[in-house]
Amino acid sequence: MNLFSFVYKHCDIYFMQDINQSESMAASRGASETCKLQHNVEEQLDRLMQQLADLEQCKSVFTLFASHFNTVTKVIISLDNYAYQAHQRQNQSQVITQLVSVQSELYSRAITN
Repeated sequence: MNLFSFVYKHCDIYFMQDINQSESMAASRGASETCKLQHNVEEQLDRLMQQLADLEQCKSVFTLFASHFNTVTKVIISLDNYAYQAHQRQNQSQVITQLVSVQSELYSRAITN
């Protein structure tokens, strides 16, 4: 075995050991990074679940508000209709009063003539 073969063989062994150590360190670091990522994903999922719960609560409050708003709107419309009908009756009453007045005047003129 010549010197070149000897150096090449021992360097190859040295580099293989170095590569194996690097791979195990990389694997260890990869496992650590995976654990950190999994923890971050779980925390993000917890935050999203809390936001979903908050949205569900807001939805129920909004639904209750919308229901009350619809009820109030119906009451206002009913009151507006009642006011319109009352105004119409008042106008009809005034017209009837005027017609009775005109009728009475015509009757009294007819009697005097």
